[in-house]
Amino acid sequence: MSLLRNLSSGVRALFHKEQVEREMDEELKGYLDDAVKDKMRTGMSREEALRAVRVEMGSVDAVKEEIRSVGWESTLETLLQDIRYGLRMLARRIPASRP
Repeated sequence: MSLLRNLSSGVRALFHKEQVEREMDEELKGYLDDAVKDKMRTGMSREEALRAVRVEMGSVDAVKEEIRSVGWESTLETLLQDIRYGLRMLARRIPASRP
């Protein structure tokens, strides 16, 4: 992926979290459906195939968290959260000046 595209998608992920989350849900659902169909072609029932795919894939939330952690934007978001926390703690320690 080109640097410009990587930056563009990262900025989009930071400012349009709900839309990115919906797209990730749709993509994972599509993957799950395709994997179930593949298992069913081997002779499994739909329920057996669904269970097998879920066991192989693991928790959907864990997969989503792993996807989020790969990008640079999660590091930037964590850094910004740490800076905000630090500023709040600093503001508590500095006594309010009295006139």
